[in-house]
Amino acid sequence: MACGDALLFTPMTIGDITVKHRVVLAPRGRLRNDPTTYSPFPELASTYYTQRASTQGTLLISEATFVSPEATGVRGVSGIWSDDQVATWRQVSIDEEYKVTPTDSFPR
Repeated sequence: MACGDALLFTPMTIGDITVKHRVVLAPRGRLRNDPTTYSPFPELASTYYTQRASTQGTLLISEATFVSPEATGVRGVSGIWSDDQVATWRQVSIDEEYKVTPTDSFPR
Protein backbone atom coordinates (compact mmCIF):
# COMPACT_ATOMS: atom_id res chain seq x y z
CA MET A 1 0.00 0.00 0.00
CA ALA A 2 1.33 3.41 -0.92
CA CYS A 3 1.53 6.00 1.82
CA GLY A 4 -1.15 8.14 0.14
CA ASP A 5 -3.58 5.18 0.15
CA ALA A 6 -3.51 4.83 3.93
CA LEU A 7 -6.70 5.59 5.88
CA LEU A 8 -4.69 8.20 7.76
CA PHE A 9 -4.73 10.44 4.68
CA THR A 10 -8.45 10.16 3.89
CA PRO A 11 -11.13 12.74 4.77
CA MET A 12 -13.25 12.38 7.89
CA THR A 13 -16.28 14.30 9.17
CA ILE A 14 -16.43 15.35 12.82
CA GLY A 15 -19.73 17.06 13.61
CA ASP A 16 -20.08 19.91 11.11
CA ILE A 17 -16.41 19.87 10.12
CA THR A 18 -14.81 17.75 7.42
CA VAL A 19 -11.06 17.40 7.69
CA LYS A 20 -8.98 16.36 4.68
CA HIS A 21 -6.89 13.84 6.60
CA ARG A 22 -6.83 12.18 10.02
CA VAL A 23 -3.64 13.73 11.37
CA VAL A 24 -4.59 15.80 14.42
CA LEU A 25 -2.42 18.23 16.36
CA ALA A 26 -2.89 17.39 20.00
CA PRO A 27 -2.67 20.00 22.75
CA ARG A 28 0.78 21.48 22.77
CA GLY A 29 1.47 21.76 26.50
CA ARG A 30 5.06 22.73 25.84
CA LEU A 31 5.55 24.97 28.84
CA ARG A 32 5.52 28.05 26.60
CA ASN A 33 3.51 30.09 29.05
CA ASP A 34 4.25 32.75 31.62
CA PRO A 35 5.51 30.79 34.66
CA THR A 36 4.03 33.30 37.11
CA THR A 37 0.55 33.81 35.61
CA TYR A 38 0.16 30.48 33.78
CA SER A 39 -1.10 32.49 30.79
CA PRO A 40 0.11 31.91 27.23
CA PHE A 41 2.30 34.42 25.45
CA PRO A 42 -0.32 35.45 22.84
CA GLU A 43 2.08 36.24 20.00
CA LEU A 44 4.03 33.01 20.46
CA ALA A 45 0.89 30.87 20.74
CA SER A 46 -0.72 32.57 17.74
CA THR A 47 2.38 31.94 15.63
CA TYR A 48 2.53 28.31 16.77
CA TYR A 49 -1.09 27.56 15.88
CA THR A 50 -1.00 29.50 12.60
CA GLN A 51 2.02 27.50 11.46
CA ARG A 52 0.27 24.23 12.25
CA ALA A 53 -3.03 25.33 10.68
CA SER A 54 -1.30 26.14 7.40
CA THR A 55 -1.98 22.63 6.07
CA GLN A 56 -5.53 22.89 4.81
CA GLY A 57 -8.01 20.54 6.45
CA THR A 58 -6.01 20.06 9.67
CA LEU A 59 -7.86 19.65 12.97
CA LEU A 60 -6.17 21.47 15.85
CA ILE A 61 -7.07 20.74 19.45
CA SER A 62 -5.84 24.00 20.83
CA GLU A 63 -4.70 23.34 24.36
CA ALA A 64 -4.93 21.27 27.47
CA THR A 65 -5.31 23.77 30.28
CA PHE A 66 -5.38 23.40 34.02
CA VAL A 67 -8.55 24.54 35.76
CA SER A 68 -7.02 25.46 39.12
CA PRO A 69 -3.60 26.34 40.50
CA GLU A 70 -3.69 23.23 42.69
CA ALA A 71 -3.98 21.02 39.59
CA THR A 72 -0.81 22.17 37.85
CA GLY A 73 2.20 20.66 39.56
CA VAL A 74 4.54 22.32 37.03
CA ARG A 75 5.33 26.01 36.51
CA GLY A 76 4.77 27.32 33.01
CA VAL A 77 1.82 25.17 32.04
CA SER A 78 -1.27 26.93 30.74
CA GLY A 79 -4.19 27.72 32.98
CA ILE A 80 -7.73 28.95 32.54
CA TRP A 81 -8.91 29.49 36.11
CA SER A 82 -8.72 33.30 36.21
CA ASP A 83 -10.32 36.13 34.27
CA ASP A 84 -6.85 37.35 33.27
CA GLN A 85 -5.99 33.96 31.77
CA VAL A 86 -9.26 33.85 29.82
CA ALA A 87 -8.58 37.37 28.54
CA THR A 88 -5.08 36.36 27.45
CA TRP A 89 -6.32 33.21 25.68
CA ARG A 90 -8.83 35.37 23.78
CA GLN A 91 -5.84 37.22 22.28
CA VAL A 92 -4.52 33.99 20.74
CA SER A 93 -5.69 33.71 17.15
CA ILE A 94 -4.99 31.91 13.92
CA ASP A 95 -4.44 34.01 10.79
CA GLU A 96 -7.74 34.48 8.94
CA GLU A 97 -6.27 32.73 5.90
CA TYR A 98 -6.40 29.43 7.81
CA LYS A 99 -9.32 29.92 10.17
CA VAL A 100 -12.43 27.94 9.23
CA THR A 101 -14.37 27.67 12.46
CA PRO A 102 -14.99 29.96 15.45
CA THR A 103 -12.43 29.68 18.22
CA ASP A 104 -14.43 31.66 20.75
CA SER A 105 -15.35 28.76 23.01
CA PHE A 106 -14.10 30.20 26.30
CA PRO A 107 -16.46 30.61 29.23
CA ARG A 108 -18.18 33.99 29.40
